[in-house]
Amino acid sequence: MFGRAEGFLSSSALWNSDCVISDVEMPGTSGVELLRFFQANKIETPLIVMSAGPKGSVFAETPPSGAFAFVEKPFLPERFLDLISLALQQSSRYRRVID
Repeated sequence: MFGRAEGFLSSSALWNSDCVISDVEMPGTSGVELLRFFQANKIETPLIVMSAGPKGSVFAETPPSGAFAFVEKPFLPERFLDLISLALQQSSRYRRVID
């Protein structure tokens, strides 16, 4: 767990994660900027972006391109866990292809 995207981006977790969950609004690098970083660097790790703020509502109808999913807070924990499970399944399939 990281308090800021910069800490995550400078760690080995960037290349060793099976799923990344990010808020849209964070201090420093935003969740949208993190998504752009993933896209620019062709990182295939599923990224789930979530938000409760007005900036996030922009993505409610059209999730950010390249994000595995966009989730509006509040959300049902069971549905969120199902979404994480789907993301992990995708990550597992991708890793088998490149191994």
